[in-house]
Amino acid sequence: MNGILLFMVAILAQPGRSVEVATFPDLIDSLQPQLEDFQCLYEGRHYTLDEKMKTAEKLKADGLYIEFSGTFIWKAGGNTFLDSYSRREPSNEVTRETMIITGETVDHYLRNQDEPVGASYLGNVLTTNATRSGSLGLIFLVDVIRRRYREVDLTPSLEESTIDGRPCSILTFRWKVSGDLYERYWIDLRRGGHTFRREYYGENDQLRLRTTIELSRFEVGRTSIWMPVKGTVEDFVSLDGSRNAIFHKESIDKEDLYIIAGTLEFNKHPPASTFTAKYKPETPVNDLQKRLRYEFGQQKTKRLTRAEEEARLREQLSIAEAQKTELLASSPARSRDWSTFSTWIFGAIALIGSAVILIARRR
Repeated sequence: MNGILLFMVAILAQPGRSVEVATFPDLIDSLQPQLEDFQCLYEGRHYTLDEKMKTAEKLKADGLYIEFSGTFIWKAGGNTFLDSYSRREPSNEVTRETMIITGETVDHYLRNQDEPVGASYLGNVLTTNATRSGSLGLIFLVDVIRRRYREVDLTPSLEESTIDGRPCSILTFRWKVSGDLYERYWIDLRRGGHTFRREYYGENDQLRLRTTIELSRFEVGRTSIWMPVKGTVEDFVSLDGSRNAIFHKESIDKEDLYIIAGTLEFNKHPPASTFTAKYKPETPVNDLQKRLRYEFGQQKTKRLTRAEEEARLREQLSIAEAQKTELLASSPARSRDWSTFSTWIFGAIALIGSAVILIARRR
């Protein structure tokens, strides 16, 4: 099977032949039909390279800002489970992040230290997904490419090139109205259709982010599977005092991440329960994640006194009442989308009610 697919790719990549940009994601999916799912442990570190930032954040000489480790499970079609721990310097506070993607829905949960209640968000995969800092989704980009095709403000184009002696396809997305660059992917069709370089652009086509990815081949039964195993993300933008973007020729931040050797497993056919909040990852084998899990459980958050809790609730109540008054004063006749206002109104009312109940219970 692999030989046939490679032969087809070789034919398509010949000079004078072109791959249809509209069906390019389907071609990528067809290259490794034997990849039904995978799971692994990963870890990484985020560094700032800016000396001013190191001083301001009281970081060590190497600029280590965040270290993280997690479990990543993916199933063909896009279902994803992410469970990770990250520690921020110099406070040493540990945060747990869980993300579950099923179809279009994303259940995102964050909890700092030992707080009894974390923050939970329910979102859409187009706006909240695993392609984020501290996640293996930064280098496993099959799903994000398909999502880009769904963004109505972007136009894709495709060209063939050669990088370091290897033929590759360059997939470019531009803003439909202005024609400015948005993003580029360098994709190796001979190595599973995976991205080995990704660039993200800003104003005047200036480089904002660059991701370089290392690919490796794994023997699975009688076939082989290519996978991204290591990557580095470089950031070339900082913000001034007015939060305007400043573009730099050299990267000012970088994030390194990699799959822990020996933890990558294929086609284990995880049950549907895996992609739920009830799923509990197994005990990690890597020292970093063990340590972060332990520290997360040991940290103690300062507990508010009853007076402080009531003061916080009253403040939230005051803000909610102000939002309700402002929103009700807005005329629906002048609004293009009354449903947006109604959502905020009901949310404010619900918050008011919850605050009143909590205050009453504490009396």
